[in-house]
Amino acid sequence: MADKAILNKQTSASNELNRGKKHGAFLHSVIVVLIAILVVLLIFFGVFYFAVKNNVNGLADTLQPYLVNRPLLRLVLPEKALPQDPDDPKYLSEKEIIKKYDEYRSKVQELNMELEAANNTISELRKEMENYADIEEKIQENKMLLESITQENSRLEENIQMFSELLAKGDTEGFKEYFRKIDKATAEAIYEKILIEDGKLEDKKQLAKSFEEMVPRSAAGILTEMYNKDKEKAADIFEGMDNGPRALILQEMDTNIAAEITLMLSDRKLGRYSID
Repeated sequence: MADKAILNKQTSASNELNRGKKHGAFLHSVIVVLIAILVVLLIFFGVFYFAVKNNVNGLADTLQPYLVNRPLLRLVLPEKALPQDPDDPKYLSEKEIIKKYDEYRSKVQELNMELEAANNTISELRKEMENYADIEEKIQENKMLLESITQENSRLEENIQMFSELLAKGDTEGFKEYFRKIDKATAEAIYEKILIEDGKLEDKKQLAKSFEEMVPRSAAGILTEMYNKDKEKAADIFEGMDNGPRALILQEMDTNIAAEITLMLSDRKLGRYSID
């Protein structure tokens, strides 16, 4: 009985050992197969790498369009085969070329529209600058004319003031001294004109008084309309004004009209003391 039990134990142990050997043999076979596959893959990749890297039979040129945009696989390409410009059409597929073309076409159209808008803006600015230059030139001419007329008026006002003082004082000697280079007939004619014009000037001052008391801008508007209808009447009103109010009103008027009125006043004063 005891011998039978020992025999059973030995048989069981032998079976376990056989099963262990079979399992180990299977695992060993699997590992060997995997190693063999890995070695084959490495050999294949090595041959592939060598063939592509050295462009054997133009293999690198053939595979370049497929490998160039793949981060890892592009490493097998030879250095000279790597594109310098990723957007170069020869390195793009047909779909990528069409896509790039559409992008560039849209960009060109957009840039053309921006360029056209910029050219239009430049043309408008040039026209404005030309118009501004013409206006500025005319303004400068009017300012120079107005300045010249103002200087002439100042000189005439000084003469009038001198005449008035001589007349008020009854300074015959002074009057003669001032006109020592003028013949007697001319001096008498000027003296007579002064007396006549002084009377007219008083009437004009009464007419101009209401405009002097107005706001300069309002007075300028009314006198502009009056000047367009009756230049002489408007000039009479300005002639009756004092220098201060007259200057303020003229400043509020159109520069061309102001220059014309100032010129008329200057001509009147020059004509007042001339011999007809």
